[in-house]
Amino acid sequence: ATAIAALAVAVVVAMLLAQLLLRPIHVIRSGLTRLGQGEFGVRLDLDQHDEFGELGTFFNAVSAQLSADRSHMAGQVANLESAVEHLEDAVAIVNARDELLFMNPAMRDLLPDAAVGTSFKAVVSADHPAQKLIDQTLVSRQSRGPVSLRWAQAQEGEPIEHLVMTHAINDPNGDLVGIMLIARNLEYLGQVQSTIRYSRKLAALGRLSAGVAHEVKNPLNAMMIHLELLRQQFSPGALAGRVGASARAGVATVTAEAPPVEPAAALKHVDVIAAEIRRLDEVVQGFLKFTRPEDLKLQPVQLPALFEEIVPIIRPEADRAQVELSVDCSNAPDVNGDVAMLRQAFLNLALNACQAMPNGGMLRIRCQSAQDRRVNVEFSDTGLGINPEHLQRIFDLYFTTKEKGSGIGLSMVYRTVQMHDGEIEVQSTPGSGTTFRVLLPQA
Repeated sequence: ATAIAALAVAVVVAMLLAQLLLRPIHVIRSGLTRLGQGEFGVRLDLDQHDEFGELGTFFNAVSAQLSADRSHMAGQVANLESAVEHLEDAVAIVNARDELLFMNPAMRDLLPDAAVGTSFKAVVSADHPAQKLIDQTLVSRQSRGPVSLRWAQAQEGEPIEHLVMTHAINDPNGDLVGIMLIARNLEYLGQVQSTIRYSRKLAALGRLSAGVAHEVKNPLNAMMIHLELLRQQFSPGALAGRVGASARAGVATVTAEAPPVEPAAALKHVDVIAAEIRRLDEVVQGFLKFTRPEDLKLQPVQLPALFEEIVPIIRPEADRAQVELSVDCSNAPDVNGDVAMLRQAFLNLALNACQAMPNGGMLRIRCQSAQDRRVNVEFSDTGLGINPEHLQRIFDLYFTTKEKGSGIGLSMVYRTVQMHDGEIEVQSTPGSGTTFRVLLPQA
């Protein structure tokens, strides 16, 4: 009986010890299972001061870090999904089996009958351009497109021009896991570009007209001053003063007729007023040039041929100022522009450059391709340069630093470039020279 009791006690003690020793292992295994299932914030309750306790503390730290990383990643994924959801471009992702995995609202508008998990080929015909691009990407593992096609939207019904392309999605090992299909609404893109062009033209008009108020105000002030002087000469008080002066000088009789005003003094004021009126008329006429709409006669323009016409006009001015002229436009692509307007704009830039080098120098004109199907036409001189405080105003209408300048030439250049949907940049260092860069759309 004693042996049996001792055995029973030993078994109970062994079971308690086993539970005490195995419990941390069961807790750790349970925590790992929950963590593997994607549960956030898993913590182990191991209040022990041994190796199991240290393991539990380390596990809790790793779990907290994983939870933080997953939360951050989930936030980034949510932001990415939100951005794709709000894209004007229609976006869809299909896997290697041609099954739809994702569609944003714009793509759902193009494919109203499609659903995630269905075959893309079942939604569109096998000979659909989008399906052909997907098939080509599946074979080549490379991006394909863009191709242009008319694709009807569910809400409007009318086919709209879209630009469609595909991009391969590869895993870190380089294996294809999916294909991204993008359809860009060209009509919407055209509306955005039109709005941007309109905004740029409004900004250009505001910049060109910045000096108009100043130019109008000066002649008006001058006219007001001289009109006041005339008024004073013809005023009753002035006439009475003349009569009194005549009486004191010994004139015996005073007639009712007032003494005549001095013609020379009056004509001087009239001449000033007439000159200011002519100046005001020139200001108004100059401003009307910029506000009056002009019909652009756009066509492919060959820059080498255009500069062959311009150089003979520039050459006398360059020779007079002892300016060496270098033109390199032989390999430039054609630009889309109005020949007459571009000729005048380039002529203004070249003549301005020559006038900026009164003691001689070098004028280089270079034409070359630029990014985004643009052509860069560059005028670089080694002249006096432009002061930094003047750089922001050189395209303002009527602004000039020349003694006899009109302040219209560079404004005309700026307006011409804006009308061609181009850009103009200027860089200048006083004493070292100036470079004007004109970017125009390629034909």
